[in-house]
Amino acid sequence: MKTKYVFSGQGIIILMIMSLFYITSCDKKTPEPTTQAANEIWMESSKFNPAEKTITKGTTIKWVNKDSYDHNVTCTGWFASSNFGKGETYSFKFDSAGTYDYRCTLHMTMTARIIVQ
Repeated sequence: MKTKYVFSGQGIIILMIMSLFYITSCDKKTPEPTTQAANEIWMESSKFNPAEKTITKGTTIKWVNKDSYDHNVTCTGWFASSNFGKGETYSFKFDSAGTYDYRCTLHMTMTARIIVQ
């Protein structure tokens, strides 16, 4: 024996409203952080922010791409990331004191410096 479901106009409206709440609650995305962490360098508007940073030996720096297009991080002889897109990151631990000038090879005017003490 089959069960028949009969919905009144009011019942259909209630079901539609409930489904809207379900869809919007499942579709929420984690908001992008708006505060830069102490050891992060953001790549935004085709610039490194900050363009110069002084750190101590043993510090790991994380570059975060905030632009909608790819970037990379390259310091000849020390580190080189692959290209990475919006929201992606690259990290490097600085174990040796010195001055590290780096750039994005896709956007040659994107240059910056890390000073390790």
